Amino acid sequence: MIVEVSSGEAEAIALIDLRGLDQSEVSQALSDFSTLHGISVGWGLVEVVTSNPALHGIVVSTNPAPGSPVNDGDIIEVRIGRAP
Repeated sequence: MIVEVSSGEAEAIALIDLRGLDQSEVSQALSDFSTLHGISVGWGLVEVVTSNPALHGIVVSTNPAPGSPVNDGDIIEVRIGRAP
């Protein structure tokens, strides 16, 4: 018999890289991520001004950064580029 003892805290999961996704793709990407890892994460949108038209409506960064550990219940700040 194998007995595993837990500290009661779930293991943190590395956040996926959302950079380059269209704003409309973020919700599905985070939903898929949550389902895959059995956790629930929320997200909030922050618009950041960029003069690069290629980044308008696109994820330019997140907080926490890609690869950072996230836990069940965490909120991801998603920064979307917008025109000045």
